[in-house]
Amino acid sequence: MTGIPVRVQVVGDSWYGLGGQSPYEGWLRDQCSTIDTPVDFIPFVDRVAVAKILASSSAACLPSTTETLPTAVLEAMASALPVVCSDIPGMLEAGGGAVIVCPADDIEALAAALASLAEDARVWADRSRAVWERSALFSWDEASRAIARFPSWRGFRSSAVPKPARCPSQRGPRASAVPEQARHRADPVGTTSS
Repeated sequence: MTGIPVRVQVVGDSWYGLGGQSPYEGWLRDQCSTIDTPVDFIPFVDRVAVAKILASSSAACLPSTTETLPTAVLEAMASALPVVCSDIPGMLEAGGGAVIVCPADDIEALAAALASLAEDARVWADRSRAVWERSALFSWDEASRAIARFPSWRGFRSSAVPKPARCPSQRGPRASAVPEQARHRADPVGTTSS
């Protein structure tokens, strides 16, 4: 569509690294073998590797047909990576107006949405900022504030429950600025106006 060379990475597998190939992955590999675009299938990887993959990517495309809480979308958003995803309820709830949504089975619409990000740096930058800002709604701090607003939690004594250990990958509260790995992408067109 754009004439811009692309490389597609399919990350993870249906068995979460336990081995074997799912019927869907087999079908997807067969489909990809008929196109000219290079497609790399990357097996299940740990969180550090996922962060590196997201940091080196230009966009995330997640045309899922079933999602309740799409963590892959949230991870991409928290990396300030523009997201193209399906228009199913879980994706809409997570991404709101920050993501570009298309019907999961509309390949042309998905491709056009990705092309819009590749063709226009301002569209890319606007979407990058929007997903980053939206991702703040899904921080642990925000989740705990939301739970505290439930009437059944009022009067609950948190001192009665031991505090969980801090996750080793969690380095403190979510920063309010764009993360270091996404800064180079957050404003590719600069802040000056023409």
